[in-house]
Amino acid sequence: MDYARGLMDVMMSNGVYPNTITYSTLLHGYYSKGKVFEAKRVLHDMINNGYQPNTYTCNTLLHSLWKMGRTQEAEEMLQKMNEKSYQPDTVTCNIVVNGLSRNGELDKAMEIVSEMWTNGPTSLDKGNTFATLINSITNVSNCLPDGITYTTLINGLCKVGRLEEAKKKVY
Repeated sequence: MDYARGLMDVMMSNGVYPNTITYSTLLHGYYSKGKVFEAKRVLHDMINNGYQPNTYTCNTLLHSLWKMGRTQEAEEMLQKMNEKSYQPDTVTCNIVVNGLSRNGELDKAMEIVSEMWTNGPTSLDKGNTFATLINSITNVSNCLPDGITYTTLINGLCKVGRLEEAKKKVY
């Protein structure tokens, strides 16, 4: 990762400036190596250099945080996404469902997917306890559960021994 960061410094010294994707890629690298402090420094640099995180950046952060078991930070990230009106996509929804499932909140994940599938994405802001965290996700029509969403749920159900519920999702 030090080499990647150094390469970005060389780029800038040669007049080639990083963009949001460059920063997001570097963020992903640091988080995947468990280097949270360095990742946060990159995010800080990104914003200070005039580049705003986008949905891809947020998805990278959410995925990394949940993968590392940093549930509280992931939920705070969702709140920030909502505050800044980022437009989440199906990838964001899948990351949320996967993150909740991995961190023992399978019922909450299933409730989110069920309500989205049954009533459309806007249904979640009508009483779901997790809706306050993902309000922006619920207001986007392109945030519907897909095959990945259901695979994640089925996998989670199987892992915790809830095979009958998993079967119901398949049939």
